[in-house]
Order: sequence, then C-alpha cells, then structure tokens
Amino acid sequence: MRSAAAPVGNQPRLDDEALFTGMYPDLRRFAAVVASGSQNADDVLHDALANVLRHGPIGELDAPAAYIRRAIVNVASNDRRRAARFLHALTRLGRPEGRNQDYPSDLSDLDSLEPTDRAILYLSEVDGLTLVEVAEAVGLSYTATRARSSRARRRLRLMINEEELR
Repeated sequence: MRSAAAPVGNQPRLDDEALFTGMYPDLRRFAAVVASGSQNADDVLHDALANVLRHGPIGELDAPAAYIRRAIVNVASNDRRRAARFLHALTRLGRPEGRNQDYPSDLSDLDSLEPTDRAILYLSEVDGLTLVEVAEAVGLSYTATRARSSRARRRLRLMINEEELR
C-alpha cells in the first residue's frame, strides 16, 4: 500500500510540491538577481530546478533551498559563459555586439559582476545572511566568499565613482 506522500505515476510527491511552492518566491527573486540582463530569471530558475530534479526529489535533500540556489548560480554562470563565447565569435567576425549602451540600465553595474558575486551580495545584503551562511549557499569556503564579496563591492564602488566623474 502506498503512503500519501509516495509518487503516483509521473506526479510529484505532495511534500515535494508543497516544499517547492513555499520556496518559489524567494528562489525566483534570487534568480532575478543572479541572472544577467540578457537572461530570463524564470528560465534560469526552471533550468536549475530541472537539473536538481534529474538527481531525485527535492524532499530528499538536506538543504533544498541552498542546493537549488547553487544550481541557479551554476546555470547563470554557464549561460554567461555561453553568451561571452557568442559575443567573442561575433567580434572575430567583425560584427558589433548589438548592445545599445547609450542609456545603460541602473542595474548594468550589477550585470557586469559574475553571477556568483551577484549571489553573494544579494544573499548578504538583501536576505541578511551571514558570510558563513552565504558561503554554504553558494558552495564556497568562508574565506573565498569573504574575498569575493570584498572584491565585488570594490568593483561596484569603482564603477559608481567612474560614472559620477563623467
């Protein structure tokens, strides 16, 4: 006899569905921050979730939110690398990048940071996590997380100062 939480056919287990439904708003907001301007946050989140679910139900994970956040960072990083290779190929062909920088977005400075750095700043500044918790969430050591946080803040400060001088 099956329990109420057991999967039936291709239907997800009820506890997995409830677990993900509760985490979805926070994960979507996180994906929106980590994804670059050319990436759709929903696509990044759904790709990350598909990658996680290939390995089994999310209810079996020790820290499902942290695991999915790490998967989101991985998907965003992979997409950024893919886009960079594409832009490099266009440049080698002599074609312009196609981005209009006449009126950059207020968030364009954040877009220049790597997805992991955006994730670190988001989790520490917006979600209020300690650097130890952030390190665990993004899958880095505390020392690496602290160093990346410091470098990302310095880069943002320099970019903002350069814009003010213009």
